[in-house]
Amino acid sequence: MITIQNAPTREPLMKAHQNSPIWILWFGKLVTALNSLTASGTTAQRPNPAPFIGFMYFDTTVNRPIWAKTTTQYVYSDGSAA
Repeated sequence: MITIQNAPTREPLMKAHQNSPIWILWFGKLVTALNSLTASGTTAQRPNPAPFIGFMYFDTTVNRPIWAKTTTQYVYSDGSAA
């Protein structure tokens, strides 16, 4: 599961003309989370475990979107197992 903590707003973005390592880490986690919001591929390529509950994946094998009910179980929009 991907968890994004609050931005480190008490930390300056730059110190002595260098990017803050705390901000670099935070932005890296944010990019990972945003890239994981939707994905597509075959059933065999389906992320397991899913990045988070509610993760949407378009399964090109069955040509339908599926959602992560848990990090290890996917379902179709009607709730049936995918």
